[in-house]
Amino acid sequence: AVVSTQSTWEVRVFHSSGSIRTQVMDYDKILLELGRFGRWQQRNAILLWIPAIASGMNILIASFSVMEPGEYRCRNACDLGKEFQFDDFNSSLMFPSMDQGDAEYDPDKPDYCNYYASSMVDGQCVFDNTSILSCARNAEFTYADFEMDVTVATKNNLVCKSSWWIPMVDTMMMVGLLLGSFIFGVMSDKIGRRHTLVIAVICCSVGNLIGVGMPNHWSYTIPRILGSAGGEGAFVLAFTMSLEYSGVREHVPCLPWVTWSTLLANMIGTPFAIGETIPVFFALGLKNWKTFQAAVSATM
Repeated sequence: AVVSTQSTWEVRVFHSSGSIRTQVMDYDKILLELGRFGRWQQRNAILLWIPAIASGMNILIASFSVMEPGEYRCRNACDLGKEFQFDDFNSSLMFPSMDQGDAEYDPDKPDYCNYYASSMVDGQCVFDNTSILSCARNAEFTYADFEMDVTVATKNNLVCKSSWWIPMVDTMMMVGLLLGSFIFGVMSDKIGRRHTLVIAVICCSVGNLIGVGMPNHWSYTIPRILGSAGGEGAFVLAFTMSLEYSGVREHVPCLPWVTWSTLLANMIGTPFAIGETIPVFFALGLKNWKTFQAAVSATM
């Protein structure tokens, strides 16, 4: 039988004669006995970069899937057709923030939610710079071209009075990171590091895949929690296992004050950063957020 107390294990050996012999194993001493940084440690150190990469990929998925458009406007009185475009009219005529003669002029931080009232006069659209209107929450919007063709933000019009939903998605990601660091940390002590790592990677990938099928913006935030929890669990376990597998006896050549375990635990941030760059390459070719997120999630 094994009884664990923090960093020590009490091992009770039961003999056929009925006697009981108790031995105490100290985890710190186990690390000293792991030996040098051999092939087994080297192989595991490389393999542990994979879940760290997946964790980094998870962080930037929403940066593209929920990307907010740079320029947009809601339908005005001159947009008589079913379809209308952002550049149908001159921006300086439509928006006070783009009108040099208006006190609200600020081209560096344009406000596309407030616009001049308009009307059709003799077939021409005339803007009244004395009357300023605001886009309603249920207004129709059109968007200028930007890095993505379709995102959660443009599909659900998360601009103006609904723009707070975009940071809400990031907030749900942070909730997932909080839950993941706690849940998977405790789980790894209960069922083992490797089993927990597999579960964490599956949660990361499946959580983001589920998000692809969500019909609206608020339902998208729910699987975002699951995916982020799995991503955090994968990174924490990659860090912990890199630290534990290497032992603390052997030092890095030319750096006698640094052990391999210390170096590998600190270097695990490198694959995480590499993972953060991977969604960028997917976004170069996949401009629809559903296709983009499905491809990135499947790659995890």
